Amino acid sequence: MTPVARYFVWRPNYVEGFNPHWRIDCFFRKHERSGNPEELARLLAARLQEIGACDLPVWISWHRSDELGGDSLGDLWEGN
Repeated sequence: MTPVARYFVWRPNYVEGFNPHWRIDCFFRKHERSGNPEELARLLAARLQEIGACDLPVWISWHRSDELGGDSLGDLWEGN
């Protein structure tokens, strides 16, 4: 299994000039298995609506991202 994306589904409290709506923000890795971000974000939005996780209106956005670095804090590794 190769994780290729993370997404967040939320409702903005208030945005001037917009009707109440859902947001789905999708962040895709730069990876050969990621696929087309726009297509996958639209498929995700359709599925989330289908299962009742959100309803219309929805704003979907797709982004490309990569991990820039990282570090362990505390006793992270087993057997140390």
